[in-house]
Amino acid sequence: METAKNNSQRLNVAFFIEQSTGNGGFQDAVWGGVSSAAKKYDINLFSIAGGSIDTSPYNPYEINRNFVYDLVNKKNIDGIITSCTVKNFITLERFREFAGHFSGLPLISIVGPIDGYSDVHVDNKSGMKELIKHMIVQHGCKNLAFITGSQGNPDAEERFNVYKEVLLANGHQFRPELVFNGVFDEASGEKAADYFFKENKFEIDFIIASNDAMAFGALNRARELGKKIPDDISITGFDDTSEAAAYNPSLTTVKQDFADMASKAVEMLIDMIHGKTFVESVSVPAKLIIRQSCGCYSKEILQANIENLPVKNKKMKQKHFKISDEIFNKVAELITGIDQRLITDTIQCYFDEINGGMKGLFLTKLKEMLNEIIRINRDPFELQNVISLIRTETFLAFDDKIKCLTADNLINQARVFIGEMSKQIKDFNKIISEKQSRALRDAGLALITAFDFESLKESLINQLPGLNIPSFYIYRINDAKGYESESRLYVGYRDGNVMHGNAEYRSHSLPEPELLPQGRRFTFAVHPLSFKDKKLGYALFELGPEDGALFDTLQGQISSSLMGSELLLQMQNTEKILTKRSTNIQELVTPMIDSIRKIHMMTGEKLGTIGELINLTKENNEKLKSASLLIEEMGNKIFKMMDAVKAINSVSSAVNILALNTTIEAAHAGAHGKGFSVIAGEIRKLSTSVKNNTGQIERLLNDIRTNLENSKKADKDSQETFTRLEKDVINVSGTLKETIIELENLSKNSSKILDVMK
Repeated sequence: METAKNNSQRLNVAFFIEQSTGNGGFQDAVWGGVSSAAKKYDINLFSIAGGSIDTSPYNPYEINRNFVYDLVNKKNIDGIITSCTVKNFITLERFREFAGHFSGLPLISIVGPIDGYSDVHVDNKSGMKELIKHMIVQHGCKNLAFITGSQGNPDAEERFNVYKEVLLANGHQFRPELVFNGVFDEASGEKAADYFFKENKFEIDFIIASNDAMAFGALNRARELGKKIPDDISITGFDDTSEAAAYNPSLTTVKQDFADMASKAVEMLIDMIHGKTFVESVSVPAKLIIRQSCGCYSKEILQANIENLPVKNKKMKQKHFKISDEIFNKVAELITGIDQRLITDTIQCYFDEINGGMKGLFLTKLKEMLNEIIRINRDPFELQNVISLIRTETFLAFDDKIKCLTADNLINQARVFIGEMSKQIKDFNKIISEKQSRALRDAGLALITAFDFESLKESLINQLPGLNIPSFYIYRINDAKGYESESRLYVGYRDGNVMHGNAEYRSHSLPEPELLPQGRRFTFAVHPLSFKDKKLGYALFELGPEDGALFDTLQGQISSSLMGSELLLQMQNTEKILTKRSTNIQELVTPMIDSIRKIHMMTGEKLGTIGELINLTKENNEKLKSASLLIEEMGNKIFKMMDAVKAINSVSSAVNILALNTTIEAAHAGAHGKGFSVIAGEIRKLSTSVKNNTGQIERLLNDIRTNLENSKKADKDSQETFTRLEKDVINVSGTLKETIIELENLSKNSSKILDVMK
C-alpha cells in the first residue's frame, strides 16, 4: 500500500475517540494506552476527540463535534485507530457510511469489535464469567442484579449474555426485573440504584455493572439510600480504570489491559499500512481484580499472609540461593514492560545480601526497578506484590536463623522503602498537579478575560507554553453562511516560534507538514471548538504532559473565549451600524424637527384665525336669528293686512250690492231718482275700483308672504348651517389645540433623541 509519507519518515496515525477524559476514567485509560503505544512504536499520533458519531445521550450538541474527523485524509494520515465506543449510538450501516469517508486508509477498532474491520478487544466472556462465579461460589450470592451498557454496543451485549448464561449454569433463574438498561455513565448507575432500592425495594445481594462508571454511580447512590457496601450489598464493575482502586470501598472489577490492547492495535495497524490486508480480530485476556466492594480483601493483602507459605523450597537450596526460573517468571508476570535483566539482578541481589554479600545492593536495585516503573507510568505500589511474592516463595528456603532474620529485615526494609517512595511520588505528583492547576487556572483567567481576538491570541501565546505544551495550532471556522466547511489558521506556536494566521480560508485540514514539529516524534490532541450548536474552529495541542483533562479543559476555555470574542466583534459591528444609522437618523430627524416647529407655528396662527371665524359664525348666527324673528313678525302683519283687505272686499261687495239696489230703486222713482242713480253708479265704480285694488293688494301680499316664508325657511337653513359650522369649527379648534400639544411633545422628544444620539 502506498503511504502518505516516505519510508524514512515516521508514520502518521489518527486515533478517533469521543473525548480524552471521562466515563469513570475509561476514556483516560484508552487515550493513555494509545498515546503510550504511539511512543513505543515511534509513530506520530493525532488523537481526535470528535465525540460520538451523530448523537449522544450525554450532549445534545454532540454532532457539532464530529466535523474534526473530517480533518483526516490520505494526504496527511497513513492509518486510523478508532475507539469502538464512537459508534455506541448508531447502526453498523451508519458506521460503514462514516468509515467510507476514509476509503483507502487502513482502519482498526480498539476496545470492541466492529463487524467487517480488524479489531483488538478484551475477552469479555472469560472476565465476566470469572467475576460472577466468584460472587456466587465465594460469597453465596443468589439475587444478582445487572446494569447493562448501551444498547447495540457489542461489549455490553456480550457481558449481558454471559450474566444470563452463568446464572443458568449455577442454578439461578434469570429475572428480567433485576436488569436495568444503562448507557455506560455514572448517571445510569445512580438511576439503577433508585430503581432497585427506592422504586421497587428488591431483595438484592449483588449488583453487576457493565463498566466501572456505572458501578461508581450505583455505589454512591446506594450509600445515599442508607446501604452499606459491601455489608448490605456488593457492587462490581468492569474495566479497572484508575479510579477503581482509589474508591472507598475499592472496586472489585474486571481489568481491561488498555496498554496491551493499544500496543497490539498499533502493531496491527503498522502491518496493515505495509500491505497486510486481511481482517483480524485479536482478543486480550481480561483479569478479575478482587477488592473490597465485593466483601473480599485485595490479592496484595492476602499474598502477604504468612499462613500460606509453601513447604521448604528444596529446589532453591540446591541452587545455593540462586534465582530460580519459577520465581523470575512469576515476578515478570506481575510487572510487564520492564527489562528482564533488571528483574533478575534485583532478585539475585536479595539472595546475595542474605548470603553475606554487600549490604544495600537489594534496595539499590529495587530503587532502579521503582524508577523504571515510574518511567513507564505504572503504579509504584505494584512492587509490594513483588516483595510479597519473593517472601512467599523463599521464606522457608533458609534454615539458618540469622539468614531468616536477614531475609525478614530486607522484606520489611523493602516495604518501608516502597511505602516512602510511593508517598514521595504521590506528594511530588500532588505538587506538580497543584502547579499545573494553578497554571491552568491562570491560563483560564487570561483566556476568559480576553475580550477580542487579538488579546485572545496574545493570551494563547503567553499562557499555553507555561502549561508545558510545546506547540499548538488554533483554527477558526469561516462563519459566513454556506462556508462552514472552511477554516483558517488563527494562531500557531511551535518551539517558541509564533505563527500568525493567514487570511485565506480553505477546507478543514490538519496543519501542513512544514508547520508541524520537525526532527522529533509528536502526539497531538485534536479538539473541536464549539459553543452549543455553533462551530467555532478546532485546536491541536502537542502533548507535553499526558493529561487528557488539561486538553478537555482548554477546549472549553478556548471555545468560550472565541465565542466571547465573536460576540464582542458582533457588538462592535452592530455599534458601527447603529452609529451610522444614528447619523442617518439625525440627518432625517433634524429637518423633521424644523418642519414640526414650522407646523406648530402655522397651526398656532391658524388657530387664532379659527377663533375669529368662531366668533364671526356666532355673530352671523345671532343676526340670522334676529332677521328670522323680523320676517316672522312681518308675516304676521301681512296676515293681518290680508284680513283687512278681505274685510274691505266684503264692504266693497256690500256697497256694490247697495249701489245696485239704489240704481234699481232710482229707476223706479223715475225723474226723482235720477240723482240717486248717478250716485249709485259712482259708488259702483268706486266699489269695482276698490275690489280691483284690493285684489291686486291681496296678490302682492300673497307674493310677499310667499317670499317671506321662503326667506324664513332659508334663514332657518342658514341658521342650522351656521350652527353646524360653529360646532365643526369648535371641534377643529380643539383638534388643533391637541395637535399643538402633541407637536410640542414630539418636538421635545425628537430633541431628546438627538441629544442621546450625540
